[in-house]
Amino acid sequence: MFRRFLALLRKDWRQARLLWLVLAVWCVAILLGAAHWPALQPERGHHPLSLAIGLALLPAAVMLAADAIAGERKRGHLDFLLDLPVDRRTVFLSKLAATLAGWLALVGLVALLGWLLSPSHRGEALRWTGEMATWGSVGFASCFFLSAWVGDPVKAAVFGSLLAFPLTWCILRDVGAPGLDHPTWCLLVAQADAILLGLASVAFVHREAVGRRARRLLGGEPVRLRSRSAALAWKEWREARAIVLALAAGMLALHGVRLFEPVSADLIQLGLLCFGAALLGGRPLAGEAQGGTLRFLMGLPVSPGAVWRAKLKASVLWLAVLYALWGPGALLREDWWAWVLLYPCLPLVHFALAFLLSAAADNAILACAGGFLGSFVVLWLVLYASWWAISTCLASVTPLAPGTTHAVYPVAIVSTALLLLAASYAVFRLRARR
Repeated sequence: MFRRFLALLRKDWRQARLLWLVLAVWCVAILLGAAHWPALQPERGHHPLSLAIGLALLPAAVMLAADAIAGERKRGHLDFLLDLPVDRRTVFLSKLAATLAGWLALVGLVALLGWLLSPSHRGEALRWTGEMATWGSVGFASCFFLSAWVGDPVKAAVFGSLLAFPLTWCILRDVGAPGLDHPTWCLLVAQADAILLGLASVAFVHREAVGRRARRLLGGEPVRLRSRSAALAWKEWREARAIVLALAAGMLALHGVRLFEPVSADLIQLGLLCFGAALLGGRPLAGEAQGGTLRFLMGLPVSPGAVWRAKLKASVLWLAVLYALWGPGALLREDWWAWVLLYPCLPLVHFALAFLLSAAADNAILACAGGFLGSFVVLWLVLYASWWAISTCLASVTPLAPGTTHAVYPVAIVSTALLLLAASYAVFRLRARR
């Protein structure tokens, strides 16, 4: 039995190494950027590495845990594993051990980088890493629990993230200020993790007996439509509705929080919108390839362009729903040009880059992770190039009006998003020919 466990552990390690590599590069990039960016200087007693450590560890915990079991089920490999002479608990423990080992390796990498990049704040960097890893463990356990229930890693990431928010809120309400030196806080987090992982074990071992009703809630019956493109769009619309409903619930909840903390709620809503855009862009094509249905779609009497357009239309419509929920809070801001002209363009790059990766990848969670994390690099390059064009090229030719810069940045971002979508169409056509 132990040899089988080690064999499954090696298989899970090899299978997820590409995702771990992407997340490791993301952690290194964001920590190096926070340590060397000239504009990010410690203000009001806060060091930029504290925010960078959180941005590095929390998405990594969500994506690793969501892909652990749901990704295996989506790819169709889990049924083969369960037909082998291996106990279900052994399969579950091997996946938990492999995913947890990858998560702890990322935590160790972040702790090492934080210690090396902040010579004057080494003790604080280790403390920040420990606190963020403790918070990330709640998201890890929540997403692992949902990954054992649902058959889609993207849904597991969305619902697991939303489940982690009320859990952390309840812990903060009972404890107050968190900290590694607070034993009650650490004990409550450990209890929440143990309960969620125990429920995940029960869900995985007895999923056939208790999971049919939950799968029916996330599924639905197909609707017969005359137009083939309309049928494809309806299929995509129906498959993504659970994700959008979860994101919409988070948006509406943050509108209530906005009454007390408007700035924090607006920033969290913008981050949730960018995260949702990456999920909606990375799931459609890569999800079909991961589920084994892309070949079936390509075998239908429908052109690859029609499949691409149907996927894009349905995803854009769902993204418009999220924009409609986010809009009222942005319109109430005083710096309206940034919240109405600039910030609404940022999720478009997340969506377009994730859609491009979805056209090329066979793993939905990898396309979503690459779209969400890589968009920050793309946006930095676009904004830096726009700033350079404004300060050197345009200013030397003709004097600029005071509001010109307000229009240059959104135009550059939207143009980049359109170029990424055009590239996704070309990549999908090449993939369909093969």
